[in-house]
Amino acid sequence: MPDEIVIFRNVAGDVSRDDFVRWKRMIHKLGLMVEEKMRGKMMAVSLLQNEETVTFYVYEQATYYQLHIDYMRIKKGDGRLVQAIEWLIETARLRGEKFGTSRNELWRTLYVNGLIMDEGPFIERKLPSDFDLRLTREALMGHIYLMIDKYMEARTSGDRLKEEEYRKVLQGFVQELAKVDEVLKSQNRS
Repeated sequence: MPDEIVIFRNVAGDVSRDDFVRWKRMIHKLGLMVEEKMRGKMMAVSLLQNEETVTFYVYEQATYYQLHIDYMRIKKGDGRLVQAIEWLIETARLRGEKFGTSRNELWRTLYVNGLIMDEGPFIERKLPSDFDLRLTREALMGHIYLMIDKYMEARTSGDRLKEEEYRKVLQGFVQELAKVDEVLKSQNRS
């Protein structure tokens, strides 16, 4: 599904300079542009695909880079940006979580040392009871932002049929978001 949202959380670890160079070569094969900007010992790494850009930061140490991505939301699109981050996790043997969502499902992949340790439908009993709802809310917000962009493009181009179609889909997402917000409010009052 091209509008699928993928969320990476708590991706962390040390990246050797060789692993970083190898990863950049793999990224170029995907057809993505890599832009690096140094700010002292911190480097901002941006991956560019058409109009979407994802940026994360690595911190230069003596012989390696230290990476930590607290949270990154990506529109899956054709999957190249998601694949690029997955390759970084695997190549540098990082730890982290990947959450994927489409309208009907929520799943999680858990990485330890670059290996998939757990993958499947997201069921987590140790987290607060509203965690799933908050993650669903975040995914809905992502879908809303994507649909607003499509709606504005259709409106700018004068395509009234697409504009109406996107408006209806957008209304559906907003209604679903209102339901999730209502449940979250009722849980907070309890």
